[in-house]
Amino acid sequence: MHQLSPGLKKEKWNLNDNKKLFELHAKMGNHWKEIAHYYPGRSDNSIKNNFFSLIRKSLRNACKIIGNY
Repeated sequence: MHQLSPGLKKEKWNLNDNKKLFELHAKMGNHWKEIAHYYPGRSDNSIKNNFFSLIRKSLRNACKIIGNY
């Protein structure tokens, strides 16, 4: 359903969007539908996926620096 809607944005997330996402998540928690109101054209599912993707990337980078990866 979310991928078929022609109104959804498919552009890459920029740094400001990612910062805003972490700030909103700190305030609202995992309420992705509420957070989606701040990102017109993006689905709640794509917002959630981007959030967890950023966390995974950060963990991988931290493990590389520490030497456990």
